Amino acid sequence: MKRGGPLTRTTPLRAAKPLRAAKPVRSSTLGHSRPKSTPARKAAKGMPCTLRFPGCYPGPDNEQVQLCHLRMFRGGGTGLKPHDSEAVFGCTHCHDLLDSRAYPPAWLSVAYKWERIARALVETLRLQREAGVLIYKGEAS
Repeated sequence: MKRGGPLTRTTPLRAAKPLRAAKPVRSSTLGHSRPKSTPARKAAKGMPCTLRFPGCYPGPDNEQVQLCHLRMFRGGGTGLKPHDSEAVFGCTHCHDLLDSRAYPPAWLSVAYKWERIARALVETLRLQREAGVLIYKGEAS
Protein backbone atom coordinates (compact mmCIF):
# COMPACT_ATOMS: atom_id res chain seq x y z
CA MET A 1 0.00 0.00 0.00
CA LYS A 2 1.46 3.29 -1.10
CA ARG A 3 1.02 6.37 1.03
CA GLY A 4 0.97 9.88 -0.28
CA GLY A 5 2.86 12.84 1.06
CA PRO A 6 1.62 15.28 3.69
CA LEU A 7 -1.72 16.91 3.02
CA THR A 8 -1.58 20.57 2.17
CA ARG A 9 -4.42 23.05 2.22
CA THR A 10 -5.06 25.31 -0.67
CA THR A 11 -7.38 27.65 1.31
CA PRO A 12 -6.70 29.05 4.79
CA LEU A 13 -8.77 27.88 7.75
CA ARG A 14 -11.59 30.19 8.79
CA ALA A 15 -11.47 31.56 12.29
CA ALA A 16 -14.23 30.14 14.47
CA LYS A 17 -16.87 32.60 15.57
CA PRO A 18 -16.81 33.27 19.29
CA LEU A 19 -19.66 31.58 21.13
CA ARG A 20 -22.32 33.92 22.42
CA ALA A 21 -23.95 33.40 25.74
CA ALA A 22 -27.57 32.43 25.35
CA LYS A 23 -30.02 35.07 26.42
CA PRO A 24 -32.03 34.05 29.46
CA VAL A 25 -35.62 33.21 28.62
CA ARG A 26 -37.99 35.32 30.65
CA SER A 27 -41.18 33.85 31.97
CA SER A 28 -43.16 36.71 30.41
CA THR A 29 -42.08 35.56 26.94
CA LEU A 30 -43.34 32.06 27.72
CA GLY A 31 -46.75 33.31 28.79
CA HIS A 32 -46.29 32.19 32.40
CA SER A 33 -46.02 35.57 34.03
CA ARG A 34 -48.19 36.07 37.06
CA PRO A 35 -48.23 38.89 39.55
CA LYS A 36 -45.87 38.42 42.50
CA SER A 37 -48.60 39.10 45.04
CA THR A 38 -52.02 37.65 44.43
CA PRO A 39 -55.12 37.74 46.64
CA ALA A 40 -54.49 34.11 47.60
CA ARG A 41 -50.93 34.90 48.73
CA LYS A 42 -52.06 37.96 50.66
CA ALA A 43 -54.88 36.01 52.33
CA ALA A 44 -52.44 33.43 53.74
CA LYS A 45 -51.08 35.92 56.26
CA GLY A 46 -52.83 35.41 59.58
CA MET A 47 -54.44 32.09 58.60
CA PRO A 48 -53.68 28.92 60.59
CA CYS A 49 -50.99 26.53 59.33
CA THR A 50 -52.89 23.67 57.69
CA LEU A 51 -49.87 21.37 57.23
CA ARG A 52 -49.03 21.05 60.94
CA PHE A 53 -45.91 18.90 60.59
CA PRO A 54 -44.12 18.03 63.85
CA GLY A 55 -42.40 21.17 65.13
CA CYS A 56 -44.93 23.48 63.49
CA TYR A 57 -44.75 27.03 64.79
CA PRO A 58 -46.86 29.63 62.92
CA GLY A 59 -45.90 32.33 65.41
CA PRO A 60 -48.17 34.52 67.48
CA ASP A 61 -51.17 35.65 65.43
CA ASN A 62 -50.02 33.29 62.62
CA GLU A 63 -47.71 35.92 61.12
CA GLN A 64 -45.29 33.30 59.73
CA VAL A 65 -47.94 31.54 57.64
CA GLN A 66 -47.51 31.75 53.87
CA LEU A 67 -48.91 30.13 50.75
CA CYS A 68 -46.91 26.96 50.01
CA HIS A 69 -47.22 25.77 46.41
CA LEU A 70 -47.40 22.01 45.90
CA ARG A 71 -44.82 21.06 43.29
CA MET A 72 -46.11 17.64 42.40
CA PHE A 73 -47.75 16.07 39.37
CA ARG A 74 -45.82 18.40 37.02
CA GLY A 75 -47.51 21.48 38.45
CA GLY A 76 -44.37 23.61 38.28
CA GLY A 77 -40.74 23.50 37.39
CA THR A 78 -37.52 25.38 37.78
CA GLY A 79 -38.51 29.01 38.15
CA LEU A 80 -42.21 28.25 37.63
CA LYS A 81 -44.73 28.07 40.42
CA PRO A 82 -47.90 26.02 40.21
CA HIS A 83 -51.23 27.85 40.19
CA ASP A 84 -52.32 29.38 43.49
CA SER A 85 -55.18 26.88 43.73
CA GLU A 86 -52.52 24.15 44.11
CA ALA A 87 -51.20 25.49 47.39
CA VAL A 88 -51.69 25.15 51.13
CA PHE A 89 -51.24 27.44 54.11
CA GLY A 90 -48.04 26.62 55.99
CA CYS A 91 -45.67 28.16 58.50
CA THR A 92 -42.01 28.59 57.61
CA HIS A 93 -41.03 25.32 59.31
CA CYS A 94 -43.68 23.28 57.48
CA HIS A 95 -42.84 25.02 54.17
CA ASP A 96 -39.19 24.00 54.58
CA LEU A 97 -40.20 20.38 55.22
CA LEU A 98 -42.58 20.43 52.26
CA ASP A 99 -39.95 21.76 49.85
CA SER A 100 -37.20 19.50 51.32
CA ARG A 101 -35.12 22.45 52.52
CA ALA A 102 -35.03 20.95 56.03
CA TYR A 103 -34.40 17.40 57.16
CA PRO A 104 -37.58 15.69 58.36
CA PRO A 105 -37.54 13.58 61.53
CA ALA A 106 -36.43 9.99 60.89
CA TRP A 107 -39.85 8.59 61.81
CA LEU A 108 -41.72 10.84 59.35
CA SER A 109 -42.84 8.49 56.58
CA VAL A 110 -43.79 9.40 53.04
CA ALA A 111 -47.35 8.17 53.67
CA TYR A 112 -47.62 10.48 56.70
CA LYS A 113 -46.40 13.42 54.61
CA TRP A 114 -48.93 12.67 51.82
CA GLU A 115 -51.75 12.39 54.36
CA ARG A 116 -50.83 15.80 55.81
CA ILE A 117 -50.65 17.39 52.35
CA ALA A 118 -54.06 15.99 51.29
CA ARG A 119 -55.74 17.15 54.51
CA ALA A 120 -54.03 20.55 54.31
CA LEU A 121 -55.19 21.07 50.72
CA VAL A 122 -58.82 20.41 51.66
CA GLU A 123 -58.59 22.70 54.71
CA THR A 124 -56.91 25.45 52.68
CA LEU A 125 -59.55 25.33 49.96
CA ARG A 126 -62.29 25.56 52.59
CA LEU A 127 -60.60 28.51 54.32
CA GLN A 128 -60.08 30.34 51.01
CA ARG A 129 -63.72 29.76 50.09
CA GLU A 130 -64.93 31.09 53.45
CA ALA A 131 -62.68 34.15 53.12
CA GLY A 132 -64.01 34.88 49.64
CA VAL A 133 -60.64 34.38 47.95
CA LEU A 134 -61.83 31.31 46.06
CA ILE A 135 -65.17 31.64 44.33
CA TYR A 136 -66.77 28.78 42.42
CA LYS A 137 -68.64 29.68 39.25
CA GLY A 138 -72.39 29.22 39.59
CA GLU A 139 -72.25 29.05 43.40
CA ALA A 140 -75.17 30.70 45.18
CA SER A 141 -74.00 33.56 47.39
